[in-house]
Amino acid sequence: MKILVVGHSIAHPRQRQMWKYIAKKDNNKVILVCPQGIDGGKYDAGEVNGNFQLIVLPAYTSKNPNFWMIPGIHDIIQSYQPDVLFCMQEPWEFQSFELATLAELYRIPFGIFTWENILKTFPQPYRAIDNKVVDVADACIGGNVEAARILARKGGRNVNYLLQTGLDGNTFFPNPKIKVDHKNEPIKLLYIGRLVKSKGIGVLLEMMDELDDNYVLRIVGGRGETEVIEAITSHPKFGDTITLEDWVDYEKTPEIYNWADLVLVPSIDLSLIHI
Repeated sequence: MKILVVGHSIAHPRQRQMWKYIAKKDNNKVILVCPQGIDGGKYDAGEVNGNFQLIVLPAYTSKNPNFWMIPGIHDIIQSYQPDVLFCMQEPWEFQSFELATLAELYRIPFGIFTWENILKTFPQPYRAIDNKVVDVADACIGGNVEAARILARKGGRNVNYLLQTGLDGNTFFPNPKIKVDHKNEPIKLLYIGRLVKSKGIGVLLEMMDELDDNYVLRIVGGRGETEVIEAITSHPKFGDTITLEDWVDYEKTPEIYNWADLVLVPSIDLSLIHI
């Protein structure tokens, strides 16, 4: 079976490993397509490994991170002629709409994946895109049980769920509680993730304006939107109670989480959660 998969994060090592396994299983041929520039262009070289191939193509982007598309997808579909087209983007994103339209045009079985575990009414044009993509999909996979239930309520067909990556028990495990005297030690705040507007970095910076020097903010994930990175590095408290670190390997994150007194998830816009 020839499987064509499109998404912005599928080049990351854990996702790539999953698709390599699928390529080996039953001698499937898998092509992953992602846009250039992911994690600062770290994966732009692509990869060919047996029945597995990663192709990195230029993408049209805009200030809105949900509006991007890979114009070369049409040519890939025509030359590759996949048996299955799978979308690893949220159904309400513009790239998902493009893939659903091409799946209809070429009559290719179409699958989608989502983490969206909160049932909500999207503003236009996201609502129309979401409805179209779910309607076209021949199979729908949720990243958790609730996401699958919501797909079913939206009319999705052949709905299933999985924990796509989960936690590695050899890496993440309970640590003894560390008692800290906050009369003498600052309260340690942590954000770890992509540095993009939709993740609410601006909220964190506004929060630090209101807090005194008894709070320190550690931001981990030094790649993202230039405007967001500049906002961090130009903040008056940067280098003092606000620090910025580059992206770290998965295996190193437990130590970082264990450092923090409080992990912050200030997602805004069309994110999965609002805190």
